[in-house]
Amino acid sequence: MWKKWQRPYNPLGWYRDSWKRVLLGAFVLILILSGITYVRLYQTIRAAIRSSVQASVLQSKLSISVSQLVR
Repeated sequence: MWKKWQRPYNPLGWYRDSWKRVLLGAFVLILILSGITYVRLYQTIRAAIRSSVQASVLQSKLSISVSQLVR
């Protein structure tokens, strides 16, 4: 039990552990970046849909007013 706490210095094991840590950090970073990109994409799509809906509503109002003018 005491030997488990007093491990001999093992640079390869430490390197392997740090490599795992780096891998985990890179995975978390990629996850965060993809989440930010997904949110931005979602907001952009929502804004585009909203602007296209507003444009179609404006166009329908314009056509209604034009038809009333023609009458």
